[in-house]
Amino acid sequence: MTDYQAIAASNFEKIDVLAALPESEWKEDKDKKGAKIWHRKSTEFDGRAVKSEYEVDATPEAIKDMIMNPAKRTKWDVHNTKDFNEVEDVDEDMGIYHTVSPSMMGGIVSSRDVCDLIVYRSYPDKNLLRGTWSSIHHPKCPEVKGAKRAHYYASGNFLQGIEGGKTRVTDIIQFDGHLTPRSVAEKFLPGAMMDYIKDMRKGAKDFGQL
Repeated sequence: MTDYQAIAASNFEKIDVLAALPESEWKEDKDKKGAKIWHRKSTEFDGRAVKSEYEVDATPEAIKDMIMNPAKRTKWDVHNTKDFNEVEDVDEDMGIYHTVSPSMMGGIVSSRDVCDLIVYRSYPDKNLLRGTWSSIHHPKCPEVKGAKRAHYYASGNFLQGIEGGKTRVTDIIQFDGHLTPRSVAEKFLPGAMMDYIKDMRKGAKDFGQL
């Protein structure tokens, strides 16, 4: 039986290491409209870890609900998520989810699907929510016809509540979409993350209330 708790604990530790790195250890990709994106070489696969920081006009709890509620996710995350469903409810903080993306970059990148173990932990004394996820194999999560199976290595986010009912979001993503050539792979994720940020900020106006 897969030890989901051990996977989650390892993911939190790996994200802690990446989050603690000084800015000098990252190379800036984008700085636009209050959102910054950086990258560095991943230690888990032959690709990049990508980090983003930005603010959203919603509370951490509301943003978590936007991300994890299938009925909301596909309505606001229009550039990155075509389908999002829970495969298994492990416990109140942990579940296994299947995500299908639409084609991207004008059709250069075809649809991808992933099966991920996603965990959120709450730190009320710090007004903070933390999430981590990584891809796993699951019998109820077969590959989807028409989509190529991709893989998340340890990834996560920090949803830090700040003044005015807003949230400072930090995402750290290690995504292997099996993209070629390398130039496409390196261009893809920063662009996809910028679309995600724009969509989340817009979606917060309609779905950012609990």
